[in-house]
Amino acid sequence: MDAIPQSPESFAAHVERVAAALETQAGRSGEMGAISRDAVREAIRSIAEQEAEMTDDRQPTTDNAPPSVVTPVPPTGPTTQTLEVLPEYLRAEGADPAVQHAVESLVTEAFQHGLMHALKLAKSRPPLIEDAFHDALVDIVLPLLKERHRV
Repeated sequence: MDAIPQSPESFAAHVERVAAALETQAGRSGEMGAISRDAVREAIRSIAEQEAEMTDDRQPTTDNAPPSVVTPVPPTGPTTQTLEVLPEYLRAEGADPAVQHAVESLVTEAFQHGLMHALKLAKSRPPLIEDAFHDALVDIVLPLLKERHRV
């Protein structure tokens, strides 16, 4: 994951936002034990929905790509570094390179321009790409939360 340019301040702040959402979820359910992948995924989706609601009251997003558009894959295809950020099922042989590239691009956007920006972009992509991006985020965020003793 070192190959992805990072903006640590904004991504770290968004990881803390996910941690806060997880704490809220755990408080409501009464389960303060180990946090599951599903709980992290739900927290990310919750944040994305909150952000979408706030955006609806503001200006429309600048991304004009229709939901059905998948960015073409560069001629070289995914690299080993790309595969590191993809969910396990997209690393498998035979996975669609266009989907791999789209998810990797969204992960890069998250590190360069912030998680909220990348979540907005993902919302305009086909459901397969949006879901795979959320899975990639869980794979990235969950170890960070454990490292910071937030879960």
